[in-house]
Amino acid sequence: MPVLFLFFWVTLNGRITVEIVVLGVFISIMMSLFTYRILGISPKNELTVWKNYFTFFIPYVAVLVVSIIKANFLMIRLILSPQGNVSPQIIYFNSPVKTGFSRILLTYSIMLTPGTFIFELEEGCFGVHAIQKDMTVDIDKTNIVQKLQKIEEKIDA
Repeated sequence: MPVLFLFFWVTLNGRITVEIVVLGVFISIMMSLFTYRILGISPKNELTVWKNYFTFFIPYVAVLVVSIIKANFLMIRLILSPQGNVSPQIIYFNSPVKTGFSRILLTYSIMLTPGTFIFELEEGCFGVHAIQKDMTVDIDKTNIVQKLQKIEEKIDA
């Protein structure tokens, strides 16, 4: 956390000088100690959070970005195609992920992917509209779902 406070301090100042960095280090350490005391966490707990962040969240975001890029190229090909192979599809599927947070991440991941839209979510059942039938094939077995399931397994263990 002190590193984030220092980065924020330098960003707000808009320039880097010795005085700004020295004062920023002092203020960052003091703010971190204050934050640890108010929130009741320790530096060890913070390191665990950062470890989980880099272990789980960064790879998930990488998989999501790749999926979004692939979907964008699919939409470009669909739009520029003279045949216009649009075959809208509505499907319902039960969520393969169990925790509420994972369901939210899955919902946002589907919504961020071009050509797909969630119109219903109830009790772990997703209603998805896709602009092309190919986008709904094995939607509950995609890389994003597999990554979320691995995250759930590792955190529960």
